Amino acid sequence: MTAIAVLHAALIGVPLLALTAVAQEAPVADPADLLLLGEVVFEGRVREVVGDDSLAIEHRGREVVVQLARVAVPDDPALREGLREALARQVGRLAEVRLESEATPPARSYGRVVVGEDLRLGFVEAGLLLYCPGSRKELALETAEQRAEARRRGFWAAAGPTARERLCSEKALQPGR
Repeated sequence: MTAIAVLHAALIGVPLLALTAVAQEAPVADPADLLLLGEVVFEGRVREVVGDDSLAIEHRGREVVVQLARVAVPDDPALREGLREALARQVGRLAEVRLESEATPPARSYGRVVVGEDLRLGFVEAGLLLYCPGSRKELALETAEQRAEARRRGFWAAAGPTARERLCSEKALQPGR
């Protein structure tokens, strides 16, 4: 197991036995090696909105700031405000957090926040977030974005694929992505 993986698990207070793997690999003998195959999963309470696409999650007395993975926030101020309001409605709710292994603590971690469903899905389908797959595709997000584009919701009401490509390429250049 890498030193970053050990540090990451220690910073968020997740016992190594609570780690789960997402990869479709053979069973792993050492639970500590699961970080190398997949992601860290834990439950916490949404404490506050931090930035346009991030939530502070309280877990075992510690705060973990999670930036939503593989999405970009449109430039439109009205859409940004709508997204922040939608994220604010999650404050106080219990969430399952899935941090991806490439997250680099102690800065914002990178992953998914599930409150009933993956929050990114509803926001992408409403056109409040754009799906930016990078090196890791997610069919559910791709389908949600196709529905938003077909229905001309949010970002898709006025913009098009060229603007999406620009935002996703800018996001890919940000540190920690």
